[in-house]
Amino acid sequence: HIHCYRYGYVPVMTMVSLQVSKGPLSASLLEAYMERFGLSKSQVEEQKKAFDALDLDGNGKITFQEVKEMNTTLGSPMSDKELNEQFVSLDVDHNNIVTFAEFLKVFVKGEFGRDVLLPNVDETAQV
Repeated sequence: HIHCYRYGYVPVMTMVSLQVSKGPLSASLLEAYMERFGLSKSQVEEQKKAFDALDLDGNGKITFQEVKEMNTTLGSPMSDKELNEQFVSLDVDHNNIVTFAEFLKVFVKGEFGRDVLLPNVDETAQV
């Protein structure tokens, strides 16, 4: 469970929710991500900006189509196979969408070699 004295209670379901909107995170959600993933405020905010850049429709989840569109926009097209391999590595729960929590999980594993468990939907955290 995540604990931070200042913000009261927020369900962890919010943290793994598919609807983390585009833009800055609320203070309590930012604290929850910092605690869960062992990251600084600036690291979480930086990753949120990267996530938002891929979340083209701003619905709080990244689809393969969005990754494909961003790849084309950047002008360095990778093959669909290469893109799919990258997408599959981000889609931790294999439901064909990438949430911000999954995005952070992969970042932490790649950058720091730590494997962070994603919270269960029914788990409740103190944030």
